[in-house]
Amino acid sequence: MGVRFNNCNLSESRFQNINLQNALIADLNLSQSEMGLVTLGGVHVHDTNLGEKNEPIRFEHCDLHGSKFDNCNLNHVEISSSDVTGMKINGISVEDLMEAYESLQGKRKD
Repeated sequence: MGVRFNNCNLSESRFQNINLQNALIADLNLSQSEMGLVTLGGVHVHDTNLGEKNEPIRFEHCDLHGSKFDNCNLNHVEISSSDVTGMKINGISVEDLMEAYESLQGKRKD
């Protein structure tokens, strides 16, 4: 508890069963890293990028209900097999957007 790491190269390290509540983790390069079985309630992720190779992030089996994405570049983001109940994009319900899309698709088939 209370330990500080500064200017360290911890490449290929393994951290398991760690309590990092109220920790500050900044100026990191987590490229090619994996986080599993993580509790992220109240975490604030900001000023991030996808590194030199522009490699995308994958979220699988995540509970992100009530989360907010603000002023983010979401170009080419894909959401599949996910519960989008109550999700909004620029204040518009995704359910309404999907309904409108399906309506347009139905009209095109006619």
